[in-house]
Amino acid sequence: MGMLSKRKKKAPPEVSMASTSDIAFLLLIFFIVSTVFNLEMGLTMILPSGQTESAAKVSRKNILEVKAHSDNTVTIAGAPVRVDAIEDIVRDAQDANPKVVVVIETSPEANYGIMVDILDELKKAQIRKISLKMGKT
Repeated sequence: MGMLSKRKKKAPPEVSMASTSDIAFLLLIFFIVSTVFNLEMGLTMILPSGQTESAAKVSRKNILEVKAHSDNTVTIAGAPVRVDAIEDIVRDAQDANPKVVVVIETSPEANYGIMVDILDELKKAQIRKISLKMGKT
């Protein structure tokens, strides 16, 4: 009989974790550089300079008032409307009178999102003549 040789158990192979952080940072940089951000085009608003010499006079029949009240309700010409109905109403008003100017009056207590929703609806209706007015407290 020969000598029984004892075999040493080999340790399982280990994966080196030294380069994992390098790979993570390279992937992070790759995704940051290759990401494309969609820029939404909002309404372009020309704001007055503060030194206005004369205000533009608009006939009362050419004004359509959209009001956002403190309880977050919206009225057009005094009639309550849903926000998603603003586009159709304003589009019809513009078709009937191409000189229409939409005046948005927002109460200081109303949520900011209501005014943004109104502006979005006006953008959908392709209204270009908009005036912003601060509501009474």
